[in-house]
Amino acid sequence: MPIHRDLPGVSARRRRERAEKKAQSAAEPVRENSSVKDQVPAQQAPATYLGELGAMDEAYEQRALGGKNEPGHLLQVSRGRPGAGSRISVHGIRGNPGDVDPLTKLGLEDGARTSSFAYDDQHRRLDDVSDDLVAALRAEMKANPKGPLTLDAHSMGTRVVLDAVRKLSEGGELGNRPVNLNLVAPLLAGITGGGAELGTNLSRLAIPGMGALIPGLQPGKDMGTGSSFQDRLEGMELPKNVHTRLFTGTEDSLVDPAHPTWQAMAERLNAEQITLPGADHDGSVDAAARHMRKHD
Repeated sequence: MPIHRDLPGVSARRRRERAEKKAQSAAEPVRENSSVKDQVPAQQAPATYLGELGAMDEAYEQRALGGKNEPGHLLQVSRGRPGAGSRISVHGIRGNPGDVDPLTKLGLEDGARTSSFAYDDQHRRLDDVSDDLVAALRAEMKANPKGPLTLDAHSMGTRVVLDAVRKLSEGGELGNRPVNLNLVAPLLAGITGGGAELGTNLSRLAIPGMGALIPGLQPGKDMGTGSSFQDRLEGMELPKNVHTRLFTGTEDSLVDPAHPTWQAMAERLNAEQITLPGADHDGSVDAAARHMRKHD
């Protein structure tokens, strides 16, 4: 499979078309009795994942994407039961699908058509990543039109999910289908506090082209409290068929639920807030999964 790179002059429409094509490929049914080796020929990005959870690590994700700043797509884990809906996990920055295994397993236990979203969290702008997720969700909803759509996301992935659902909602594509957003350690206000907040806001002034050299710079531009991405999130409205839950750990040093912007976002989303005692930023993934397994 050839690797397409975004060079100067390549139109946004062409990038969207590539994302749509990859999403449609990922949404196709998995062949029966096929192995991981069958699904992942050498030098080819996989459309599906059939191995054990935990193996979708950073190396696997990079191979799946096929290069830096390539469109994200779904890695299907389970076909699910008819009518059980779709459930998709989304990891955060400096992460990979394996990091959100506890959330992915919830879909397997529910009998849902289960996938995890692979994307370049180091070199791709979040607006582009959310476009990729929109394309993936559009294809997924077409392939599995019945049952709820559930998105379980962690950290920066929660921002991607919110923006993607915002775009689908504004395009009238959600219809009346039940949509559940389980946002774990959600960075609703962006990166707040001290040098980290200053750094993300100043990252927008970086010289063009530096994003290919400095991991985290490109998505960091959309994590700032003064970013246009943050402005769009703060102005978003979601329909009543979208149910949002916010899971925050009491030992999370990166998420401050008491921050005025965070609280304003939670209220705007009409979100249910759930506290995870003793959980830090990364530990919130497992703690949230245990909570949902016990109470849902």
